[in-house]
Amino acid sequence: MEISDLVVRIIILIFPGLLSISLINSLIKKRKIDNREYIVYVTIISFISYFALNLIFSIFLENRDVSFFKALVDSQIPINYDEVFWSSIIAICLGIIIVVIINKGVFYTLCRKIKITNRTGANSVWDELMDFNGTGIGNYIYVVDYDNDVVYGGQVISFSSSIKEHEELILGDVIVTKNSDRSKIIRKMEKVYIRIPTDKIYVEVGETINEESSRKKRFKSKSI
Repeated sequence: MEISDLVVRIIILIFPGLLSISLINSLIKKRKIDNREYIVYVTIISFISYFALNLIFSIFLENRDVSFFKALVDSQIPINYDEVFWSSIIAICLGIIIVVIINKGVFYTLCRKIKITNRTGANSVWDELMDFNGTGIGNYIYVVDYDNDVVYGGQVISFSSSIKEHEELILGDVIVTKNSDRSKIIRKMEKVYIRIPTDKIYVEVGETINEESSRKKRFKSKSI
């Protein structure tokens, strides 16, 4: 078997793993997979997919075995593209399960429950604040600029993963007030993009201005 033929066969046979890892890498919110990990994970998921397919064949088709392992080492055995296709379906399903486990922090949640660790699995405190158990999108937050005495209150539509010098946010239903007097509304906006220098601007998570005001009014009325 020539080297070029061997490379082509390997690429075709590990296609399920390539498909699955590409899906995972595009959907996970945590650190992306580097090149060395990519090769290892592609190989592992490809093998798991073919093993799973072989198990399905052994259960439902008693006289059928997956030819992947033989075709990998013997150039005389043709590649079964039906097996590649069905293994790719299995790999995609496996990739979706892995994405859910990573993004929802299932592994770390389980470990915290049995008191193995207190870690959440987030890359940074920013990621933990903005996406704790996937609840960052939709949270109402305040972005406080103390230097300019301005507060942006709004619902999180999108946020960046942790960046060294700044963070990025898109807020919806935004209410802008003075920080020194948050009861006075300066203006309202449907959406706003905010680039947050990590050493100058602060983020608060809490009630909306209207909810906070109504809570204070209820407290005052009870006190009276």
